[in-house]
Amino acid sequence: MSRTRALQWHDHGTMKWKFFLSACILVGGLLIKFGVPVSAVIGGIALAAIMTWKQSRGPWSGPRAGR
Repeated sequence: MSRTRALQWHDHGTMKWKFFLSACILVGGLLIKFGVPVSAVIGGIALAAIMTWKQSRGPWSGPRAGR
């Protein structure tokens, strides 16, 4: 995979985080307003953030990426 392709993926991943943060604020506030426990909202947002972060890293990063 070329370096240019990796940089494009990184830029795309950065763009996703901006929208992710906005969605978390909006949905988190609505869920809390409707009575969902705060711990459940924070746990769900944390799990979604971890999954998004892992997905945005791409298949070429990881412990065996350099091998």
